[in-house]
Amino acid sequence: MFGQLTSGLEAAWSKLKGEEVLTKENIAEPMRDIGRALLEADVSLPVVRRFVQSISDQAAGVGLIRGVKPDQQLLKVGETLISIIRQDNITET
Repeated sequence: MFGQLTSGLEAAWSKLKGEEVLTKENIAEPMRDIGRALLEADVSLPVVRRFVQSISDQAAGVGLIRGVKPDQQLLKVGETLISIIRQDNITET
């Protein structure tokens, strides 16, 4: 399961190489790949949809930081979102 998830995420990130700015257009396909990888890892569909939409909304239009690759920047947006979701879950319980 984790190997398949890793492969799916790596495939998504490799599609962002060479991009200068993250846009809705250039992150659409990688985000579909990420969603597919999460579904194959048995993450529920509503969670995947919300996660992919949130990442896409936050990442679109973000200029790349000098010296940081687009895939690394998208990963950072994802890490930020995951920590927010975790914090929400902790507060709800």
